[in-house]
This record gives sequence, C-alpha cells and structure tokens, in this order.
Amino acid sequence: MSNPGDPTVLVFLYVIVVLHTRTWETIRNAIQNTQDITIPLADDMRFILKFVRNTYHNPIDGSEHKAQWRTYLPKPPSNSHIQQEEIVFLVDPPSGTISVQEMSGFVKEILKIIEQNTPVDPLRPPPGFSHPGRQIVVEIDLPKREGWLKMTAYPSMDGINSKVIFPQIAALRAPEAGSRCKFQIFFDLWGYQGPAAQFS
Repeated sequence: MSNPGDPTVLVFLYVIVVLHTRTWETIRNAIQNTQDITIPLADDMRFILKFVRNTYHNPIDGSEHKAQWRTYLPKPPSNSHIQQEEIVFLVDPPSGTISVQEMSGFVKEILKIIEQNTPVDPLRPPPGFSHPGRQIVVEIDLPKREGWLKMTAYPSMDGINSKVIFPQIAALRAPEAGSRCKFQIFFDLWGYQGPAAQFS
C-alpha cells in the first residue's frame, strides 16, 4: 500500500499493428459492409471481425432466425486445409438432453470426412472470385428425421465431392438427443476469407 508522497508509476502498453494495404482494404470493406471476415496470420493466428447480429440468415434455406440462435467458436485452427469455423445452434436443446462428448465426437467425424474427401491443393476460384477458398455448411437436425441432413457451399459447390461426403456423413452414428437439436457446422476450405452466413 503506497503512502502519501510516494511516487506513482504509470505503465502504458502500446500495441502497434502493421497492415499491408490489401489487408487494410479488406478490413475496411468488411466494416463498411458489416461483413464478418477471417484473415490468416503467422503462427496459426487469425484476425477475426464479427458483427453482433439480431437476425441470422440461414444459408441452407434462406430463412431468418431472430435472437434465438447461438453461435459457438471452435478451438484454435490446425495446420489442415480444412478448418472448423463455428457451430450455429438453430434449436438448442435443454442442458443434459444430448451428450457433449458424443456431440464433439460427431462433429470431429464430420470434419474428418470433409478433410479426407477434399484435395489439399485449392481448386481454381469460381468465375467472379479471386480467392480459391470455399466455405461448406453442414446442417444437422436431431433426432434424425426426413431431411435431417443438408449441405451447401459458398461461393460454389463445384469441385466439392458431395456425392461421397454426403452419404458418409449420413452413415455416421448420430448422438442420441432427448429433444430436438438443430445446428449448422461451418468449415473453411483453403483459407476461406469471405463472409459467414451471408449467402442465403
């Protein structure tokens, strides 16, 4: 505890960030257009800009969910060409109605299937796009029912081996759910840098 008259020491921490012109333009455009972006950095780090939204636009069917969905971010990225970006719960079951361990294992198996059936080297960008990255969205609706599994990709499904990926995911043993659990898993391919959940 300091006494009156003791010198006061103030410590200021300055953080200097050096950005390339192209990187700054990407960030500025994202801010102007309120778009989420992820920029890969050195040492498996990422700069993530996300906007808090009251409305979630479902990229699978174009529907809107207002303030009832929840988003979970995964662990830090790996060295794989496929990164799990986030999980969005459209219908979040009450606590204890689905095993967290089973859910985690299920998501890891889906990631493994996409990773094994996607070439390491990126495909050519679709017409009108300069970056080769893609984003795959897998929608799961448990317990299994008609149409319980859906998948899409942005900006294009071209080159995505859906004829193999889809049935392999469908064949997985899904977690047992005591009540409805509907969620979407976002996977970034080849350093995808575009917006998330904005392409319905």
